[in-house]
Amino acid sequence: MVSVSVVIPCFNLGAFLDEAVDSVLAQRFEDYEIIVVNDGSTDTETLARLAAQEGKPNTTVFHTENQGLPATRNYGIERARGRYISCLDADDRFHKDFLAECVPVLEGDSAGELGFVTTTVKVFGAQRAYWYCSDYDPVKLLVENVVHAASLFRRTCWDEVGGYARNLSGFQDWNFWIAIVAKGYRWSLVKRPLFQYRDREGSMIKTSETKRRDLKATIVANHLEFFREHVAGMVAEYETQIAEIRSQSHERENEVAQLSLEKLKSLFAAYEGLKARCTRLEQELAAARSSSS
Repeated sequence: MVSVSVVIPCFNLGAFLDEAVDSVLAQRFEDYEIIVVNDGSTDTETLARLAAQEGKPNTTVFHTENQGLPATRNYGIERARGRYISCLDADDRFHKDFLAECVPVLEGDSAGELGFVTTTVKVFGAQRAYWYCSDYDPVKLLVENVVHAASLFRRTCWDEVGGYARNLSGFQDWNFWIAIVAKGYRWSLVKRPLFQYRDREGSMIKTSETKRRDLKATIVANHLEFFREHVAGMVAEYETQIAEIRSQSHERENEVAQLSLEKLKSLFAAYEGLKARCTRLEQELAAARSSSS
């Protein structure tokens, strides 16, 4: 048995696959295996890059018919030997310290209270930014996904919750973290940007945003009792976030007169984004209040 299995599903992402695999091979922590799962890729570049992974150290490549991300992750984990698992998308990367920082957190949890460990996220590609994931807070996790997809989790937790749910076409990782926390596990945060998320057109997080409401409804249905337990806290969290967004919007309005046209366009886009998020949160707040009455 190895300590860590990194499962990398790949569907037509050959252009990025080497970066993902090589970022694992560059880890300072050395007791790991890499499991690449080809989810029925069809383009020639991806097939060539998949073949090229076969000769890399600690790396095994499996091929399946196209079955979607949740099933592909589950397929890889079923074949994994590690006590701890991370599912790294084929277009993302690890910082070289990811495993060296995350594994000791779970290893040091002798009571077995922690189900997974997450980190700060560095965004690269179409935009550059940092996402600050949250330390353990079930209410925040129910309001929005505050844990990144490649967080390191216990294999036993995957067994306990039955793997990644297949009734979602997006936000599968969010549903997975909720399932683990609903079982009574906590999580921990490493406050370093050790996971690198590639922002690109057509990425799942962008396409999922347009159908967020339906996906969230499915997640709620999957964990209805857990949501009911925390609905009062969710209402308070929604109200806090809405107040913060309104405050940020007011600050943006006060800055407008001092900006150049170029900066004004950028600020206006940010302002519209804040308004849209505020509207969405208000709708979710109304739904949460309705369910608590």
